[in-house]
Amino acid sequence: MAFAEEVKYENCKDAIGILGGVFDPPIDLPVKTASVEEHFQTIINEKQRYHDTKVRECIEGAIDEGNRFVARMMTWCDASDVKAILIIQRTLCQMEQPEGVATLGYRVCPRCGNIDDEALHSLYCPHCMTQQSDFLIFE
Repeated sequence: MAFAEEVKYENCKDAIGILGGVFDPPIDLPVKTASVEEHFQTIINEKQRYHDTKVRECIEGAIDEGNRFVARMMTWCDASDVKAILIIQRTLCQMEQPEGVATLGYRVCPRCGNIDDEALHSLYCPHCMTQQSDFLIFE
């Protein structure tokens, strides 16, 4: 998940620069000591909050201004975040499973950070056309 976020971060930074904007890096905050489950739940809550507020405002603003390119890019980023939320939620459920129960993996595109379910994936990344054989596989 961290790898996917890092790839998307770098692509976003590059795109903002190419479009003539100024990229403000996120602020590093101290991380409290907590269980893995608590950290996952914090990530889910933060991504959901961002999805419900900031992303919606940005997409609607871009549409209102007639900037379909920015609206499309934001929609793409939002779709990736929604998939990440579902994968993290699934991971939390798997952590509660007894030993010996098969876990499901996922694939991350090394070019754009798109995340696909290991069981259900296409031959190419739907965002950047990278072959699935180049994806990193996580279990």
